Amino acid sequence: RDGGADLYAQRITLATPLDAPRAGANEVGLRAWPQPARAGAARVSFALPDDAPATLTLFDVAGRPVAPAAVVRGMGTHTRVLGDASLPPGLYLVRLEHAGATRTARVVVVR
Repeated sequence: RDGGADLYAQRITLATPLDAPRAGANEVGLRAWPQPARAGAARVSFALPDDAPATLTLFDVAGRPVAPAAVVRGMGTHTRVLGDASLPPGLYLVRLEHAGATRTARVVVVR
């Protein structure tokens, strides 16, 4: 899709849910919810142990990025909405890279 990636990147927002993963002193936590999620309601929560930048990328099952990678900074818990209501149903992978650590979570999107 041409131009669709920009739309997805604009829909990534910040919140802090109570049930987000917790990171230990040197750990990165990642969790996708709810499972399955309706298009526009898929979220990923992650915890960062320090202020080093983290990269969050959403991929389809073929390994193609669905949206440009988002760079996140800040120690603590973060939540992002993945895509919008036009995100096609399917299985996706979200990858979080932070200070040499990589975490991956599956995201199932239904209509």
